[in-house]
Amino acid sequence: MAVTQKLITSSFNVAAAANFINSFANNDYFVYAARHIPYVGSDSIIPVPNNSIRDTDTNVYDNMIFAKRISSADVVHMAKKHLWESNTHYSMYDHLDGDLETKNFFITVDDDTEYNVWKCLFNKSTDTINVNSTVAPSRVGSTADLNPVETGDGYVWKYMYTITKSQYEKFATSQYIPIIANTEVIEGATRGTIEVIKVEDAGAGYDNYIAEGTLLTSDITVQGIPTFYGAPATAVSIDDYYQGCVMKMTSGIAVGEYKRIVNYEGTANQKKFILDSSFINTPSAGDTYEVYPYAFVWGDGEESTPAEGIVYVDAASTNSISRVELLSVGENYRKAESYISEQPLTIPPSILDETYIQLPAVISSATYFSPASLRPIISPKNGHGSDPYNELFAKRVCLSAKFVNSEGGIISTENDFRQVGVIKNPAFTKVDMNLAGVVGPGFSFGEKVYQYRKLKLHGNVSITSGSTTIQKTNFGTLSTTATIVNGGTGYNSTANNTLLFDNSGTQPEGGTSATGTFTNTHPAGVITSVTITAGSGYALPPIVTIAPGAGGSNGVITVVLSNPDAPTYKDAFEAGDYVLVTNGSNNYISTVANVPQDYRITTANTLSSFTAANCEISAIVVEASGIVAFSGPNQIELSNVAGVFTSGSRIIGVGGMSGDTVIPVSGTTATITGTILINDRTASSFNYSRQLTRLIGTFGGGGSTPFLEDEEIKQESLIAYAQPRGRVHHLDVIDAGDDILWISNKSGIFNLDEAGVRDIAGTISSAELSPLLNKYNGDFVVGSGEVLYLENLDPISRNDNKSEIIKIVLEF
Repeated sequence: MAVTQKLITSSFNVAAAANFINSFANNDYFVYAARHIPYVGSDSIIPVPNNSIRDTDTNVYDNMIFAKRISSADVVHMAKKHLWESNTHYSMYDHLDGDLETKNFFITVDDDTEYNVWKCLFNKSTDTINVNSTVAPSRVGSTADLNPVETGDGYVWKYMYTITKSQYEKFATSQYIPIIANTEVIEGATRGTIEVIKVEDAGAGYDNYIAEGTLLTSDITVQGIPTFYGAPATAVSIDDYYQGCVMKMTSGIAVGEYKRIVNYEGTANQKKFILDSSFINTPSAGDTYEVYPYAFVWGDGEESTPAEGIVYVDAASTNSISRVELLSVGENYRKAESYISEQPLTIPPSILDETYIQLPAVISSATYFSPASLRPIISPKNGHGSDPYNELFAKRVCLSAKFVNSEGGIISTENDFRQVGVIKNPAFTKVDMNLAGVVGPGFSFGEKVYQYRKLKLHGNVSITSGSTTIQKTNFGTLSTTATIVNGGTGYNSTANNTLLFDNSGTQPEGGTSATGTFTNTHPAGVITSVTITAGSGYALPPIVTIAPGAGGSNGVITVVLSNPDAPTYKDAFEAGDYVLVTNGSNNYISTVANVPQDYRITTANTLSSFTAANCEISAIVVEASGIVAFSGPNQIELSNVAGVFTSGSRIIGVGGMSGDTVIPVSGTTATITGTILINDRTASSFNYSRQLTRLIGTFGGGGSTPFLEDEEIKQESLIAYAQPRGRVHHLDVIDAGDDILWISNKSGIFNLDEAGVRDIAGTISSAELSPLLNKYNGDFVVGSGEVLYLENLDPISRNDNKSEIIKIVLEF
């Protein structure tokens, strides 16, 4: 049996997290609170939820108390949280490290007013010695923040982004921090850089260095040559000894400039370095410099800028290599190798180079010499900071919701809850709205209604009853008015007054049947009038000429289409889009089947119910939707509402199905006016759901506290097992009106009972609600939407003077 080894990359996980965040643009998400009833046995033992239908659907809706909408502003990528602490060892980024995700290679620094996130590029550690971080990196608030920062402890850090205090409080948890992408860091990243060259083996015997030299007047541009510089008297008197090193200025006008030493004359009257090029700023006598081995980073030939560094030698440790300082980080590296002093003669390398500089033999052949090993570390493919999500393995997202007191009297502040979760695309029920400007026969029971935006298109169209074709009005006909561009001379309409039509250029359908005649003056023969019959099938106007038998010359006559508008329906529609045609008193709406020509649309099965020309045509962008539960002259009630209906918006009926029954397309349009209601309360932009059932009537019996929190209630029934029942959440005693009993876990159908013969009673308190005058189920349609997440908690008590912040972290 064949065996394979597979890997789902972290990029896949991060992309899945990003797709979830992006889905907020076209979906509705809510965080809910549920379960006021204590856990079975004891609240001290939190049950582990399972993936059964009962736990993830039935019980969720039975126990749901309320829910609050969350938007794209309430969800964010998350990364692991490593708060910087002094005297702690942090791992460093390494492109070869397959376990990097498990390590603390990035930190969060609390800078009092904000939090800053840094990635460790170098930690000064070796395979045997871990160096702890003792100095936190800090920003300077300028473009300098885009460059790596070396702290006093030898660590090198890359600034990634900043988290404000408010963002931190909203999203950060004990284990994770939000990623707030910094566009300047992203745009400032350089692809394929070498920020660090790691010393894998320090080697020994690298004697070819000068820790500090001072230029004399005679050392500058020796023999007048700007690339010749004198070496100190203490320099080794062996030719080529410092070849392959780099001379770097450490003071003076040229401080920081460096040049490679491509040759060294140690036996001449004046020892001198021969550099690869002259300094930009010519040093002066007294300026100091250092000479150390040079490191060139070899790539695969695709790098656009070479990376190079200066290799520092530790004199206290047998002249071994202590570190490599990058002089240029390069660009576009995919592969990288580096060997001390080995370098091309020219940089960037040239295919014409026949000589390569190597470590001088006098160094490499010494008996105590041991070669060092260097390993360049390549940045992420687009550079450090270019993609904070993938670089920091942000495969988690946080959804943050804050239940603020009663949210303006919408959600309950009574009792407690011990479960939270996330539900996607639940549907609202019993949504009432007033209408104005109704056009059409009215909405049908069971018909689907869309809130829509109308994108009116250029031109006008015609439609025929019983047809599925929409085309521009007067398509294919010619205007009966022609233009006499030049009346010519010498024509005789008595002999022949016929106009000839060249239809060969009128494709794609080809015009036919157009005819025309003219009359002219006598005796001059100037054409003065033209008569045109419209013909049919003309997509373009034909060329008109005068019959030869009429004599004359220079006459020019042109015709145009009766409707010269040039619509572009192919650009406006694709199959499945909605199209609306209206003449002001009738509407036709259907989905598009295809657009065979720019001026013609074939719709799906829906047939037009009227015939009209010069109609307005619009593309329809559908938004919220619902199913008609009641329709009156200026009012409508919807169930199964998805999305957000808003006052002032248009709605349209598009038909539908009710079981096996087809609901015809009414095409009715109207404008929503006034306040939209859900279960007789203000809809509040559909941002909340009160999922408890409201039973409205009169409390009586059982003492001054009619019902007990969490107790079971039942309504009298002839059949005991069929008794409607539920669990008390809280109650509202209304002095001058009907009392309200709020329950969860409703089972069965509570019957309205104005006569008060079917009492609702508490099984413990024996308190009663009678008569039952009205009832309202929860705002969400039970079972609608998808429950994506649920979490059982310790009980959280609600109060009208407190709020709760719910942070849900999802891992992909």
